[in-house]
Amino acid sequence: MAHVLIVDDEPSIRELLVRIVEAEGLEVIEAEDGVAALKIVREQLPDVILLDDLMPNLDGISFLKALRADAALSQPPVIMVAAQDRPDDRRAAIELGVVDYIPKPWADGEIELRLKWALKAGSTVPAVPWELSGAESTARDEHLDLQGGGKTSGESSSKSDQWTSLNLPEGSGIDVVTPEEGGWLEARDGHVRLTLPAGAVRHTMALSASPVDVDEEPNPGALRVRLGGEATDLTFSDRTGSPVEGVRLDRPLEITLKIDPEAVTNAHDPSTLQIQEMDNHTRKWSDLPTRVDIKNGVARVRKLDFPPAENQRKGATVLVISDEGSEQETLCESLNSAGYDIVIESNSDNVTRTLIAERPDVVLLDIGMRRLGGLNILRQIKGDRRTRQVAVITLGESSSAKPGDTSPSDYAQSMALGARDMISKPWHPGDLQARVARAVDASRARTRQAERAVERVKARVKGNRRNAAPPARRNRQRVPIR
Repeated sequence: MAHVLIVDDEPSIRELLVRIVEAEGLEVIEAEDGVAALKIVREQLPDVILLDDLMPNLDGISFLKALRADAALSQPPVIMVAAQDRPDDRRAAIELGVVDYIPKPWADGEIELRLKWALKAGSTVPAVPWELSGAESTARDEHLDLQGGGKTSGESSSKSDQWTSLNLPEGSGIDVVTPEEGGWLEARDGHVRLTLPAGAVRHTMALSASPVDVDEEPNPGALRVRLGGEATDLTFSDRTGSPVEGVRLDRPLEITLKIDPEAVTNAHDPSTLQIQEMDNHTRKWSDLPTRVDIKNGVARVRKLDFPPAENQRKGATVLVISDEGSEQETLCESLNSAGYDIVIESNSDNVTRTLIAERPDVVLLDIGMRRLGGLNILRQIKGDRRTRQVAVITLGESSSAKPGDTSPSDYAQSMALGARDMISKPWHPGDLQARVARAVDASRARTRQAERAVERVKARVKGNRRNAAPPARRNRQRVPIR
């Protein structure tokens, strides 16, 4: 089991982080300052460190300098959880090799997502800020090309070896693919090879191939393919480590699978050797147009939809409230691919009318709305009895306060006004899908609970009527009319 070292001088913050980490099934080690943390690193070898920036005795930056200066110490990935999000401090922390930098207060679910990625990627891959990940590699990480691109088989194998900390099954392969250069990988068991050309993806993502049992429970975020008795899960992940559902490629991905020589020998017609894909919803296999190369012993297919959109939330409606055209387009691209119905409202005056008419499961609200402002719209939604129950996720900056500005952050104000969650810009597709999925599931669970409560009341009323004594019959006398 992985061990997480939490270093913070504030007992209340430490207690909150302990609850979050333990809820993920991880072991916790605590330290109240950098001096105690260095001692623990020497003695207990933690897998990840959550590090405060402002502490007595030895602050966060000084701890990092001491950690990097001692070659005898293990170098676990460090996530700095900073009380003051100052550009100079952030730059210094990145230069000292932190894999993540999270300002306080953090958004709901943010620590879990970043911690999950750090545990997978280890200290060799900067997880956040991803916009700097290609340029901010430390001296010990210069051998790792985060931008991907065309590689020889030897280079791909070498790069795969750097990702052994991702806890992928034995024989898996992984590569970071970019819009500019595409990517190429071969699973370490040599059974699968993936080739993605430049211009195929619109965002930098990780692409992995992992061998699985044919009858294993399907992963909703993966495309499962098989040839004969060999099955493989192909997965795109964003920079938080979350799988991205429903990726549409602008250029096809080529999937090459090795053919069992006995299958070729025994087949009456080698062209009937088919690569198949599984429908994650029905768990049924279907044939893909396959090109068989007997000479080289491989079969190939090309895919543009990768993986297919998850069906279990089909019909869920997400209302996007934003007046930025580019933001609307990006949100729709990510959410449509995951099977959601999207409604867009750019006029802040029509928000209440649209909410009542469309009855969305979740609202994505841009805090930067120009006319009324996102926080005022949130206040309006939560103040109206007709709309206050809808789950709202705000989109904003993790720390909007400028130097010298003591006003609360977007996150603090959103939570105080009743938002369910806040996603910091720039968001990543898998993270966005995961948070919306949780909100949709919670919204539908609440709806089912309310429906069951109504049914119980109806049943109780019906039972009371059935058990009630019939009304007494009155003896009436007919009085003749004279």
